[in-house]
Amino acid sequence: MTPEYSISLQNSIGSDIMMQLDDVIITTSPDAVRMKEAMERSIRWLDRCIAAHKNPSTQNLFCIIQGGLDLDLRRECCEQMMARDTPGIAIGGLSGGEAKDAYCRVVDACTSILPEGKPRYVMGVVSFIPRSAPRYASQLISSPGLSGRSRRHCRARSGHVRLRVADACSGTLHFQTYRLT
Repeated sequence: MTPEYSISLQNSIGSDIMMQLDDVIITTSPDAVRMKEAMERSIRWLDRCIAAHKNPSTQNLFCIIQGGLDLDLRRECCEQMMARDTPGIAIGGLSGGEAKDAYCRVVDACTSILPEGKPRYVMGVVSFIPRSAPRYASQLISSPGLSGRSRRHCRARSGHVRLRVADACSGTLHFQTYRLT
């Protein structure tokens, strides 16, 4: 797979939201050199994805923030990706076995830098809403379908939206009604 081939496939099927090809390794890897290499490669690959993208007016290419649990790498990646000005931004490479507090630190570091006016997509979020990160907890709770702003992927989330529930550190939250304001 190459960045160009990945984008051509997404262009050909008419994806509304396209994800760049990235280089991701497990967040708990102790190999700092490989983690930096993956982050830098993801930035280079985003440039190639942008160049290969045939329909930027109708298909939205999201960059993917990488850098493992290293907050300096994450901040550097955020700055580099924001400079490319993609329509949306994904925080990737998480939910790979890291502790919840480490996950919270990474998401908090990234969201404190990312622009407010663009969709944010926390990739791989499966089972918890971190209580310790109030700046983004409401974005995670407001699952796809309840909010057009943040996106998460996992088929379990679709079922949660239909059932009007969300997972939280304190247990499952049940929503009787939800109104967009």
